[in-house]
Amino acid sequence: MHSTGGAIKGNSDIEKKTRMKRLFVIAGLIFTGMAANAQVYAGGSFNMDGNSTKNNDGEKQTTTFSIGLQPEIGYYLTDRCDVGASLRLGYTGDKDHTTDTKTETTNWRLSPFIRYALFQIGKFEVIERTNVFIGGAKNGAGTKTFNAGAGITPILAYNLNDRLALQTELNFVSVGLTYSKVKDGNSTVNSNIGFNADNLLNVGGITIGFRYKF
Repeated sequence: MHSTGGAIKGNSDIEKKTRMKRLFVIAGLIFTGMAANAQVYAGGSFNMDGNSTKNNDGEKQTTTFSIGLQPEIGYYLTDRCDVGASLRLGYTGDKDHTTDTKTETTNWRLSPFIRYALFQIGKFEVIERTNVFIGGAKNGAGTKTFNAGAGITPILAYNLNDRLALQTELNFVSVGLTYSKVKDGNSTVNSNIGFNADNLLNVGGITIGFRYKF
């Protein structure tokens, strides 16, 4: 009399593989449906700033130049609410003309966010963005700084059409909390609430960007 143990085991393996295939098919259908219904978008922003100081004789004392690029990607949960993440890469160069020394700093920041459209007037739209972030900076001397925090910033957008919009961050009106820690050094906590007139008058406090819906 032949044993049926091998046949039973073989049938069990076939059933497991069949169930796995069905799960993969179901997962694929769910993912495809979500991708079809979700409105994915991509975009980014750019800012550049430069300023200098002079002494009483009109001679330059310091010069500062900075530039930043921030691509982002996300998708809409509803017509007015979306979630996403951005990655900012920046550079700052400071020169002291009195000592002829220059300091260069590179920085980065990863920031997941959620945004909600508050109201719309014609093609203009005011959006509130809440985000958390982590980041870091390193200067030419090798000093490293770690940053983390959260903030709320209004955004003004202009919808060119159903897919493409121009946008700018209104950084002169914001709420934020930032923790900074210098490697092998001290840590600081900074907060800002309300209106900052310096950023309103400073071109570097304005970012220009776009958003494209796929």
